[in-house]
Amino acid sequence: DTNKGCYIANSLQKDKKNPLYTKNTAVVVARLVYVKNPFFILNLIRITPAIDKVIWFGDGDLMSKMKIKIKEMDLDDRVVLMGNCNRREVYEALRNSMIYLSASRWEGLGVANIEALFFGCKLFISSIPAHNEIANIVNIPTYDLHHINKWSKAISSYLELDPKDSEKYSKDIKTISREKFSMKLTVKAHIDQYK
Repeated sequence: DTNKGCYIANSLQKDKKNPLYTKNTAVVVARLVYVKNPFFILNLIRITPAIDKVIWFGDGDLMSKMKIKIKEMDLDDRVVLMGNCNRREVYEALRNSMIYLSASRWEGLGVANIEALFFGCKLFISSIPAHNEIANIVNIPTYDLHHINKWSKAISSYLELDPKDSEKYSKDIKTISREKFSMKLTVKAHIDQYK
């Protein structure tokens, strides 16, 4: 029962036979609340058949409405609501996924976005100040919440890349993000900000 914790069938192993993962798996780490814009993501999944499966970590006051909407949109086979899980399980999902989605209306520092970069996921994130700050540092685009079709097209294009190209992107973004968000640089930026 995802309302009382976290159940993961066969655990999240780096096993290509794990039925939780497909070639084009996406991860969402977001509370199920208005600010995180979960229904936008459901609509995005609905219009983007290239996304085989979405593993969604988080709970919130919209959980019951999400379950109803998932059923109404016939997304039962494509959206797995994990509830609240520990970070190790989130990391395992990021390690086994190609893309990460965040359609927040606003937020502070998006730690999960940075974690997704560290695991080599391609980020598809909303164009809000906190996301734009991360995107500018690693030179990736953000997407306007008023243009869902642009999101869908960009995601489909990425998921249709030759595997060698997506593997190269993953390797490159891991290197760049670990360099740009290193502890040393982060501490220095914090000190410089508050001098």
